[in-house]
Amino acid sequence: MNMAFDGDYTTKWCVGGDKYIDMIFKEAVKVEKLTVHHAGVSEYSAYNTKGFKLQAYVSGGYQDIITVDNKGGESFFNRL
Repeated sequence: MNMAFDGDYTTKWCVGGDKYIDMIFKEAVKVEKLTVHHAGVSEYSAYNTKGFKLQAYVSGGYQDIITVDNKGGESFFNRL
């Protein structure tokens, strides 16, 4: 997971299947921006993000804040 937030665009956090990154903050934070970078130009496009959720843990449970689903035949850029 360390390569997900290292600030270096030449590295990446890449896993298959349903995986997640769990970030724990000492106090409440305001998320103002979420940026998802995809596979590089020399990589197979199937490696690109297809769907994800940004969730917050509130009062003992996770709540969806942002959901990007895996819509068939639609590019990621059209879902913004």
